Amino acid sequence: MPFTAATTERLWKGVFLCCEGLVGAGFVYWLALRVASKWERLHGRNVLTAFLYKIMDPMIWLWLGAVMILLLVSPFLFRANQSRALRAWIIGAVGFAWFLGVWFGFL
Repeated sequence: MPFTAATTERLWKGVFLCCEGLVGAGFVYWLALRVASKWERLHGRNVLTAFLYKIMDPMIWLWLGAVMILLLVSPFLFRANQSRALRAWIIGAVGFAWFLGVWFGFL
């Protein structure tokens, strides 16, 4: 059964929403890691910090994949879904700038 325009639009809306959610989860993850690390330095060993460091690699790869989808795929859908594609591109650009800031130690 071929995809109709409405089905394709719903599919891309779901993909963008999922990727935007992953980017938001990355921000929350980073904040939790920062707070847990400061708590560990002040009060000793913390179980939350050990857990967050354990899942850091998969989280980084999922997050980078979501940012790349938002940055690279959304311009191709700009004509069909202008507001959704523009929002996705802006969230991806902010997420990538935030990643560079964390990577190079500015944040």
